[in-house]
Amino acid sequence: MKRRAYTQKGQSKTGFIDGTKSEISRIEWPSKDVVMRAFILILVILFLSVLFIAGLDAIFTKLFFNLKQTLGQ
Repeated sequence: MKRRAYTQKGQSKTGFIDGTKSEISRIEWPSKDVVMRAFILILVILFLSVLFIAGLDAIFTKLFFNLKQTLGQ
C-alpha cells in the first residue's frame, strides 16, 4: 500500500501544489519599468557605498602611515 504525504490541513501534495500555483497567479508582479528603476537605484547606491568605503580606507591608510612615520618605526 502506497503511503501519501499530507500537509497540516490534510491536503495531498498535488492539492498543495495546485493551491500554491493559484496563489502565485494572484501576485501582482512589477512592471519592467519598475524593475529597471529599482535596479538602477541599487547600482547607484552600491557605487556610492563603494566610494565611501574606499574613501575611508584611503583616509585611514594615510593616517596610520603618517602615525608610523611619526613614531619612527
